[in-house]
Amino acid sequence: MGSEMCIRDRMLSEQILSAMTGADALFLNQEFSISSKGEALSGKTSILHANAERMNILEALGADVVSLGNEHAAGYGQDALKENMELLKNAGMAYVGAGTDAADAAQPVYLIINGIKIGFTSASGMEDSYDMAAGDGKAGILEYTEAELSLIHISEPTRP
Repeated sequence: MGSEMCIRDRMLSEQILSAMTGADALFLNQEFSISSKGEALSGKTSILHANAERMNILEALGADVVSLGNEHAAGYGQDALKENMELLKNAGMAYVGAGTDAADAAQPVYLIINGIKIGFTSASGMEDSYDMAAGDGKAGILEYTEAELSLIHISEPTRP
């Protein structure tokens, strides 16, 4: 259903969709939240959000790893971000750049593609006026200032 919707609604041409779904691996930057929970952060003027039922579009694209390390992924608050991560997990898509806490947000994801192990990570360099950064016991995104720390742990994955 999702792939037909992408073509029918002219979101993507058949050629682009075919290239994406046929790739050995697809790393997608999700610049919005997908959820049925939460509400726009107070005072934030640039909110990008999709309802949870639109998850089928990401599934149709065949993303292997999704980057949530940006200021839009958390623009609908912690509950929406947590649901978004759960939706990705349930769809079989790994994610980087966000997590249930700071340690989880810093975790890289590894894929073996054509016999080569490739690591993925993501972080946001945006000034965090809206307190979207993951912390102790707080879901959020990995801030750029913490990105160097995540690189230290890139050889010790705990998330598949």
